[in-house]
Amino acid sequence: MTILIGTDEAGYGPNLGPLVVSASCWRFETSNKSLDILSSGSPAKESNLPINSNVSKAKNVKKTKSPQYVQRTFFDNEIDSDSILLGLNDQNKEPTFHSAVLSKIEREKTIDSKTSEKSRLSEILDQFHSICRSKTDYQGIFPIVDSKKLYQSSGSLSPLERTFLRAFVWIHGPIQKLSFAETLAFLDDVSEPPFWEKEKKILLPYDSKTESILLLEESFRPIKSYFDTNRISLLSLKSRRVFPNEYNKKTEKMLKSDFLAETTLTLISKMIHLIINSPFQQEPIIILCDKLGGRNKYEALLTFFFPGSKITTLCESKALSSYQMTIFPNKNILRFEIRFQMKGESNIPTALASICSKYIREISMKLFNDFWQCHIPNLKPTAGYPVDAKRFYQEIREVIDQFNFNHSDIWRNK
Repeated sequence: MTILIGTDEAGYGPNLGPLVVSASCWRFETSNKSLDILSSGSPAKESNLPINSNVSKAKNVKKTKSPQYVQRTFFDNEIDSDSILLGLNDQNKEPTFHSAVLSKIEREKTIDSKTSEKSRLSEILDQFHSICRSKTDYQGIFPIVDSKKLYQSSGSLSPLERTFLRAFVWIHGPIQKLSFAETLAFLDDVSEPPFWEKEKKILLPYDSKTESILLLEESFRPIKSYFDTNRISLLSLKSRRVFPNEYNKKTEKMLKSDFLAETTLTLISKMIHLIINSPFQQEPIIILCDKLGGRNKYEALLTFFFPGSKITTLCESKALSSYQMTIFPNKNILRFEIRFQMKGESNIPTALASICSKYIREISMKLFNDFWQCHIPNLKPTAGYPVDAKRFYQEIREVIDQFNFNHSDIWRNK
């Protein structure tokens, strides 16, 4: 069996609304013996991953339980803040990932012309995609593709919503009613809801064209049966919303791309911790990410987030940067491969993370627009992206000042 984790974001470029980063975690069976080299060297007991000693423990990472009405899975555990790898030192106004950090870390770096083109795990990825494609293509009832292919701001949210909700019932089973707030709890989002969300409750599905959750589950049963037959399961979806106030504070002290990396790797670290404390702790792990901020070299970034780890660089290029990592939680050994790939949504786990992030952002923006439209009749809604965001911001400034709202809670400076 192999564990696949995919991550992606939505809302990296806008000035309004949240940045959303999500991760999907899959498991599937393979007979590929060449993957044994990536399995854990010894059983990992319940443990914390290593924390960068420079990171303050005063971080407010809330414990969030999944909704009680939802069938619980092995991933629905409370996570202690000390178990999560946190990114950069908040006290450092200009964080960098340089050789001073790396000099304290034992590393290995090997660039081989053969493995740089195709790693040991490429074969298993091909197997996974060949099994899934017939059920997840764009024309099917469960399309898992780049979220931009499923939703445009001028179109219906329904195609995106159907895939997200079918993924939800795959993990947790059917339910009759589901609110957006409950969905965020299921996704383990730890962000504090902004003021414009506190007085309105949204029930899902949101789009009138989307069938009920029970009907979505019913139509999904044949596909789930197909995946079950092929020993493929979706274990978990997790998301993190970052609103302007937090975003502005963070990006005053670090580059925007570094903050995206911090948020993404923290979410990955949470997933890894859950795997360590699950029955699947010794299974090979592949982590699939889109490129973060356009960078091609990630070794320094990874050593900063995973202190004490060993890293083998498999490939560093514009198209793909790939690394084999060994970490040592409580003197045990966990090995995995992490890939940063241009157009990473071509990988199904990353595409589902993209869909999750986009859907959560769009519902968040519906709440944002509804709030201001209640105060300003005939206000045209916004998707939050530059140019139109400036138009919208100018039109709501009077209301912001009238109610003494903090501008930094609304407008992202970068």
